[in-house]
Amino acid sequence: MDRTEHIVNCIKNNTPMVYCKFGDGEFLCMIRYTENGPLTKNCDNDNYTQKLSNSLIESFKYLTSKQNVFIGRWKGNNNSKISKYYNNLVNNEILWTDYHTLIFEPNEIDSIDPEYFIKKISIYKEIQQSTAKKIYICNKLLVKSKMLLSIDNFVHVPYNSWFDNEFDKVFKEVLDLIPADGKCIILTSCGMSAKVLITELFKIYPNIIYIDIGSGLDLICTKKNSREQYTYKNIYLKFKKFYGLPEEWFDSKYNYIYEEANRELGLHLPKTEIYDESNDLIIEPKYSSAFTINSNNCYHYYLDYLQTHNFITNFNDSYSIVFKSKKSGKIKLTYQTTDKNTCFDNDDIIVTKVDEFNGNLEFNINKDTNTILKFKSMPCKKLILKNIKFLYSTRNDNYENIVFISSKIYTSNNPFNYTPTRSIYSTEIRFSQTIKTIESVKQYIPNVYIILFDNSNFTPYEFNQLKNLVNVFINVTNEEIDYYTNISLNKAYSELCQTYYTIREISNLKFKNFFKITGRYLINETFDYKIFDNEFNIFKHNPIFDENFYYTSFYKISYSNFNNYSNVINELFESIKKNNKLYDGISYEIFFPIKLNIKKLDYLGITEYIAVRNEINYI
Repeated sequence: MDRTEHIVNCIKNNTPMVYCKFGDGEFLCMIRYTENGPLTKNCDNDNYTQKLSNSLIESFKYLTSKQNVFIGRWKGNNNSKISKYYNNLVNNEILWTDYHTLIFEPNEIDSIDPEYFIKKISIYKEIQQSTAKKIYICNKLLVKSKMLLSIDNFVHVPYNSWFDNEFDKVFKEVLDLIPADGKCIILTSCGMSAKVLITELFKIYPNIIYIDIGSGLDLICTKKNSREQYTYKNIYLKFKKFYGLPEEWFDSKYNYIYEEANRELGLHLPKTEIYDESNDLIIEPKYSSAFTINSNNCYHYYLDYLQTHNFITNFNDSYSIVFKSKKSGKIKLTYQTTDKNTCFDNDDIIVTKVDEFNGNLEFNINKDTNTILKFKSMPCKKLILKNIKFLYSTRNDNYENIVFISSKIYTSNNPFNYTPTRSIYSTEIRFSQTIKTIESVKQYIPNVYIILFDNSNFTPYEFNQLKNLVNVFINVTNEEIDYYTNISLNKAYSELCQTYYTIREISNLKFKNFFKITGRYLINETFDYKIFDNEFNIFKHNPIFDENFYYTSFYKISYSNFNNYSNVINELFESIKKNNKLYDGISYEIFFPIKLNIKKLDYLGITEYIAVRNEINYI
């Protein structure tokens, strides 16, 4: 039985249990005073106070010592800095579960297949149908949740920063509502303080069901897109079809909610301060209320660490962004403005007047030093700072073998020229298969430096899980990459495009062997690394298909031949851009390898999972 089914059964049978989320905000608050953490508040403008920090630490220790208490783990990776911190706080086993158990993700909202959405709303439906008294601690804008969950009592709290001054008051108000028989479900959507509230209530009433919903109902109840990963329209249509919404849901008396939510509720993605758990870069707007951020353009890119965000602001005063890093590097960004009088100022750049509405800025930042970018526009106009990128050199001096994994976990519904279906495997299976690809590379290739290219639109959990498994995760797209990997009928062009964008960025790396493997395929136990550790370009020949057919799902290029290999890839890609039908009807395995000097192998030691049909090959 998985966690969701377990929670549903607990609610159905009125079995005491706790589901409580500890994420990056709680982590940053908890280390704020013990490890001199760098940030002062989370994305909801909830302040990291000493009192809250201490209480969160004690709450985590207490809850994890109890039975049937499930902790929503941020980013789901046991090796991440955040997870390691939580695991080191206690000696006992932690009952980890998905941080997004009650938070909807894009693949659940946007997918045609409703299976995962239906599974997630099963918890909400069970809450709604429960005969137990339901008490919801949340802000006043979630009043429509009464219709979704049949709430008996609300305890409303401020939008943020209420712990230090109002916790005792809220705690007493909740205590007064708990029935004598203890048949009750406590629900929370009240920020970091919810963890402490659940803990203190649990100490008195351990036989109650506690569920930390968090921002799970923000979008459907307030139309506030606090995660910017899918639209209100999409989640509304899913709820309407599979959950059911009453006529009152559309009453105009709720219009005030949407307006106030847009002003007051935070974004559950980096906003006032941008923090990567590796602590490589922090971007802190001086006046946080002026900015919104579109995280869809956030990616790690090539061999440098780049994190991209959009700042959009309307202002009539000077504003500034503070860049902080533990590494020296360079900031690059592009801007759009409605005012040619926009001015930028920083130690590296002084732009007294912008001549164009679109442009680029570039400046250096130094290790452990605040770098401030000031900008001003008069009169009040809109400015968009986008594609903010932080670059620093990532060296691989200690690695002999580079392995490039060409991957596309989220496939489009467009056909190829030889089949109407791009993949028989679901996204979840493709994700799992790709992780196994990475694991097999680490198992069979020594001293390895892994580069994964996948331009899918991942959830934060998926993105960070993949990122933490490889040395470099190239998760970037543009119109060109999107066309060749999602739209083009020729599958060969997709791999050629990904290879082109990968190799153009690794010319500065030192290595002995360059391997390429298709994502989801595995290196198996018959693989012999010694056969590949030489100065040859190695491919498997298959003359049964064609005399010039060489498998491209796995091959090796030696360092001495890498420049020639790069030139071939560049020439091929530039040629298809000029003539998109140049290689129509010709397999990539034919028109690419014959341009290289090749040593043929009869067997590679690779397991192929063919995506377009139910077929497994051992080559």
